[in-house]
Amino acid sequence: MIGLRNVSRFSAIADDITSKYVPPHVNIFYCLGGITLTCFLVQVATGFAMTFYYRPTVTEAFSSVQYIMTEANFGWLIRSVHRWSASMMVLMMILHVFRVCGFGCINSIFWCNRLFLTLGPNWLLGSQDRNWCTRSHPTNRITFSGVITWKC
Repeated sequence: MIGLRNVSRFSAIADDITSKYVPPHVNIFYCLGGITLTCFLVQVATGFAMTFYYRPTVTEAFSSVQYIMTEANFGWLIRSVHRWSASMMVLMMILHVFRVCGFGCINSIFWCNRLFLTLGPNWLLGSQDRNWCTRSHPTNRITFSGVITWKC
């Protein structure tokens, strides 16, 4: 009797989901942002799972990847899903930007976010030698990004 109650509950949820009105102009290309977000969440989950085995040092990086691929339980699957979801996330993001630009849905908030995404993530790469200017003159960067953000 409990099993029938659960089946009826799932069928009610399925009926509720499938009975929603979708406008006729909506197609698969409207899902590209959600697919990108899903790929990002998969990246977070699989990346977290791989942090238990991966060692990011020069001497241990290759051997830790070999261990993940050959000896860790389902390590090959987690690493493959991580790799392919990263590629899919980049592809879906590019397609999403082309769709947004193609249909003319750009506004000032989009441009401010784009500016943040081009200027902000460089702070995460501070340990690399090619970003010496961001480490040596951070006040110039803050002033520059503040002026541009203010104009948006």
